[in-house]
Amino acid sequence: MCPNGRPHRPDPSGGHPAAGGGAGMSLSKDGQTPRILVVDDEPSILSMLRLRLESMGAAVVTTPRGGEALPLARTHAPDLVLLDVMMPDVDGFTVIEQLKADPATREIPVIFMTARDEIDSRIQGLELGGHDYVTKPFNTAELLARVRAALRVKALQDELREKNRLLEQLANSDPLTALPNRRTFDEQVFLEMERSRRSGQPLSVLLFDIDDFKQINARYGHQSGDEVLRRIGRVLAGRRRAVDLVARYGGEEFVWLLPGASAENAMELAEWLRRTVAEETVHTSEATIRVSISIGVSTYVPAEHGEVPTSALLEQADRALREAKAQGKARAVFRPLTLLEEAPPEEGFEELAGPYGPM
Repeated sequence: MCPNGRPHRPDPSGGHPAAGGGAGMSLSKDGQTPRILVVDDEPSILSMLRLRLESMGAAVVTTPRGGEALPLARTHAPDLVLLDVMMPDVDGFTVIEQLKADPATREIPVIFMTARDEIDSRIQGLELGGHDYVTKPFNTAELLARVRAALRVKALQDELREKNRLLEQLANSDPLTALPNRRTFDEQVFLEMERSRRSGQPLSVLLFDIDDFKQINARYGHQSGDEVLRRIGRVLAGRRRAVDLVARYGGEEFVWLLPGASAENAMELAEWLRRTVAEETVHTSEATIRVSISIGVSTYVPAEHGEVPTSALLEQADRALREAKAQGKARAVFRPLTLLEEAPPEEGFEELAGPYGPM
């Protein structure tokens, strides 16, 4: 009998502690140390597995209580869980249900270690999301082979998720400036417009481009032009709020969506942006370049404008940008949001005066 009064269990290694038990074969891959969580109420199993797994290069965390498995998995983010089925506090089936229900732990593979040899028990564990199982008393070499297989699968899954993340990033961002691209902006602007309608908060937009950018490319080369775009991207990324959406709209054109910003707030930011870009010096192998930008601004106020299409806000900002270009560039122009058919292109714009005027 064990000290806790439970019947003594046989040697978990089945009397074959070596049996080719993987000595000299590391579990690490590409210099990465695998993290393994072992959950079993038998101290002898915890001790044996810790010793063997650590000797093969793994970082091992153990617990004799099923109730501690989920918190430990959240904290240590293991690459694999070795899980006993029969435990006095929380059994292994309940533990795996908890692991699979938590977004932070649901992708971790689980190998069951069970003294129960019934087919129904094995099927239940696999249907709950178990990756594999071994039956006690287990052969150490077999267990380690299954551990390696599970770690290989986990590594492949992690690699696939990372590649998918990179593909999504490529699809949603501009590779030159690392800002969101036009596709991302077009998806988000409709959501922000709807959020503005529901909350009653204003929504402002700055649409701007680099003055005479084609001449920069023609005179200094496209690599110099690319460096100018990257520099402006860094300026934008450094000032945007968490709720803002700043994107490269196409070519030398950028857009800045400002949830909650009034027309006055938007104009102040537009002036800051115009001045900051004008003060930037871009050093390239070809030349030292300074540029200016023209900015079109418009604001949607739900209480004043009611139900208007998202395209109306962008169209007014675009018209304001064209007015800024027509008036001599290097300036910000605000155009109030009105129904487009009621506002012909030559009317309805306001040029900034005083500190918001041309450079």
